[in-house]
Amino acid sequence: MEEFLIAESAWRSIESAALAVRGAVETGGLLVGARSRPSIVAATKPGPRAEREACRYTGDHSHDQAALNALRSQFDGQVGWVGGWHLHSNALLQHCSHGDLRQAREVVAHLGRPFLVVIAVVQRSGFEGSPSVTLNAFELRPGDEDFRAVTLRRVLDDSPEVREALDQEPASAPVAQMDYWNDMNFNFYLTPRGRARIQAEIEDLSAAGFHVTPLRRERDGRLMLEIESRLGGLLCILGPEYPLNPPRLYWPGRKKPIWLFDSVRAWNSDSQILDAVNEALSLFRLNVDVFDIPRLIWRRLPRLRPRL
Repeated sequence: MEEFLIAESAWRSIESAALAVRGAVETGGLLVGARSRPSIVAATKPGPRAEREACRYTGDHSHDQAALNALRSQFDGQVGWVGGWHLHSNALLQHCSHGDLRQAREVVAHLGRPFLVVIAVVQRSGFEGSPSVTLNAFELRPGDEDFRAVTLRRVLDDSPEVREALDQEPASAPVAQMDYWNDMNFNFYLTPRGRARIQAEIEDLSAAGFHVTPLRRERDGRLMLEIESRLGGLLCILGPEYPLNPPRLYWPGRKKPIWLFDSVRAWNSDSQILDAVNEALSLFRLNVDVFDIPRLIWRRLPRLRPRL
């Protein structure tokens, strides 16, 4: 089994970020290191705009890019982006999910080199015991169908092995012209396969009686779907990693997303937007039946409402 060195500070950075959320939501960051001698010399923490939920994590891409640039400068260009780490809030899921594999395949196809994923899990030791963090590492290589498990060996930051790993790395680590998370062509739903997936989703929604209008948000180009039903409109916003993570649904004019439980808990890359829409509408009916008759009247008169 291949071995990756991981500097003590990188290990502790992941550990402290995982413990900070108490395992209640997912969190994550970048892994930065050397390839000539597989090693991780630094691990970043989530930025202020990272989206952290029980079954979903989306990084703060501007923060990630700035952190990566700073580390490249700190290590004189001898380090690069070697992978990512994230916390699984379900302590039983100590390996990569199907969504993790799908995303890693996109990265490997884009970069043409191996990609490392470290899964952090918070382990609880009894009622009074302090929680601990377990790290499990997996690598996907070009041409591979699945991850390979790799070993992480903790070493001191100033150990000769870390120094040797950095010395073996080229003076300027190869960097793609545009990093993965800033390249809109590699948002999954903008790849040919992703566009076909979205078109199939729209056709399924239309077949179920919904009118769907694709939109793009001006400030960041994010894909949105305006979904009209007999109860009114829904706005569906897809993260750049969709369908690895579920979409967010909003009632028009509302700033907070609709809290979905069943579809999010069971979400995987084969789930559909229609699943989330149906759950949102079932919750809406429940609220209307008990509490909110005026809103029902409002939503049944879409011609009176301004369009999104």
